[in-house]
Amino acid sequence: MLDHVRPVSSSPEYSFVPEEIFRALTCASSSLGSPDYLQSYQKTKTTMDRLWHYPNRRSKFRHLTDHPVSLTGAGRKPSGRLEVIQLMEAMDSMLEKAGVDELIGVTGPSQLHNVLELMKAEQNIYNIVFHELIRQVSVDCKERGQLLSKLRQRYVDLLERIPQQMKTLYKKMMAQRLVDRHITEELLYFKECVAQLASELYEVREHDCKVTKEAEKAQKELAAAMREAEANANLLEQYRELYELQRRRLEDQVLMVAQERDIWSSAVRDLALMIIERNQLTLFRRLHISGKALTKVLKHFIVLLASKVGLVCHGYLFKVFVCVVHVAL
Repeated sequence: MLDHVRPVSSSPEYSFVPEEIFRALTCASSSLGSPDYLQSYQKTKTTMDRLWHYPNRRSKFRHLTDHPVSLTGAGRKPSGRLEVIQLMEAMDSMLEKAGVDELIGVTGPSQLHNVLELMKAEQNIYNIVFHELIRQVSVDCKERGQLLSKLRQRYVDLLERIPQQMKTLYKKMMAQRLVDRHITEELLYFKECVAQLASELYEVREHDCKVTKEAEKAQKELAAAMREAEANANLLEQYRELYELQRRRLEDQVLMVAQERDIWSSAVRDLALMIIERNQLTLFRRLHISGKALTKVLKHFIVLLASKVGLVCHGYLFKVFVCVVHVAL
């Protein structure tokens, strides 16, 4: 920032600098007071410029009085090269004190505020120098001073818009960083999900291959079991046919044995009857009649039992026959 008000030096090297220029270059705009020639008549010793006594003529220098940095007029005489050189040196000194030439990297909100404050200080310095330069030019040509004043005002408006644009751009940049970070996190999460799904897909494929192999193995086992069952069915059919043949053969043998038994029974009975008749054996005759009656009763019960138990006995006989055949094989 600029230094506070310094008293006007009385040394010979500053005697040629006008008082208003020296005060404008060495004082801030807020600390500037009225120069001696604008103070009351009782406090000043020098007479004021008669230009400011006439409103019509004073309105021509409105570009100096509307937005003043220092409360000075256009001056009474044109400025020389020495004043311009002094103005240039004063501007360089103020810029050096403000630290304008230092490089400041914007890496956060605090650095951004520092840069903006430095730009405001630099803008104030340029405003002071422009005002003094316009004052010096207005002495020779007020139109040129008006043009420079308008140009300065345009640049001031432009520079005032720059900080707002920088803040807006910085906010957008930070928002974009947040969006990029969010997108990056979403991409990482998406990659993790894709990797997890790929792993699950690989596991499902392995399980599918395993199930397929087991199904093929079960199908082969089922085909082998069906072939074995078919072979067993054929063997059972052969056993059944063999059983039927054996049963018919046994039935024929039983029938022949029954016929032989009947023949022998009739022969024995005839022989017994002959013996009884010749020897007059009454007791044996009674026994014979009782035996016939008992035989008829037993035949009747046998027929009844055979009709009920025939099927069960047939099944047991078939199982016994199959077991016998297996043992024989």
